[in-house]
Amino acid sequence: MIEISDLTVRFGGVTPLDDMSVNFEPGTCGLIGPNGAGKTTFFNVLSGFVKPAAGTVRAFGEDLVRMVHFRRARWGVRRTFQTEQAIEQLSVFDNVAMIHE
Repeated sequence: MIEISDLTVRFGGVTPLDDMSVNFEPGTCGLIGPNGAGKTTFFNVLSGFVKPAAGTVRAFGEDLVRMVHFRRARWGVRRTFQTEQAIEQLSVFDNVAMIHE
């Protein structure tokens, strides 16, 4: 289960996620919405690419906001990109290995 509580993300004067609270059971829902609705921002928070201004994100009781990338990946929380993008915290080898997986 993923539990989102009071999640807020801000980029300057833009707030794509404002006080979002929702629970997701495994395999029960998808996320759809128009451009600019905050879908990508939400996935970026889940995968650790964006830190929220406020709120909590928990998966099976574990705090995802504070979890390091490799632990998230072991849990199956991974992020893919439409274009290539290196993860700065990883070495070149680890970036290439991640593509292979």
